[in-house]
Amino acid sequence: MDLTACGEKSIPDSLLSLIKRKHQEKSVDIGGGLDVKWRVINWKLDDSVENRKRLSKAVAIFHVSI
Repeated sequence: MDLTACGEKSIPDSLLSLIKRKHQEKSVDIGGGLDVKWRVINWKLDDSVENRKRLSKAVAIFHVSI
């Protein structure tokens, strides 16, 4: 199965519930709710500007986390 060709996928409800609980524990207001999706991106297969922006944001998140 080629995960890069699948596009956006919703995360399972069990993980969404966990994220919501963590937000509640930290008193983070999520407003109207969460809409969390994931996708696998391979910049070698899809060199679009949109994917470059997504990958850049992802790298920035990992740099802040480390």
